Amino acid sequence: MEKIEAEIVMLSTEDGGRISPLSGAAFGGIYRSHIVIGDRNQREAIVEVTPEHPRTLTEKYQGVAFIEGPEVEFVPVNERIHVVMALMYFPDNVYEDVIPGATFTLREGGKIVGHGEILKRWSDEKNT
Repeated sequence: MEKIEAEIVMLSTEDGGRISPLSGAAFGGIYRSHIVIGDRNQREAIVEVTPEHPRTLTEKYQGVAFIEGPEVEFVPVNERIHVVMALMYFPDNVYEDVIPGATFTLREGGKIVGHGEILKRWSDEKNT
């Protein structure tokens, strides 16, 4: 299993984030979202509009599952926290741009709910 450690910030509802707070129980692999590598300050998905496809997301969405995080009832908003995420579709998707130092936005569909930076990436050989 390929994993990353990241520092993330969940956005408040007022900043465009989730309507309800993320439960701390989500860190058992329950919360699955996507990361899009790029500017962490981005607050809207990049959408292409053509006559054939009136609304097409053009960014590279990469699936992750949150597997470790702080032991809290609810994940705080607008505060930095450390999490460990599994790269859900590896090795079919090699996640070549998911490397230490890369910044990203956290997505639920086209909605940006957080942002972060990758601190470390490794392979857990026991579970591959």
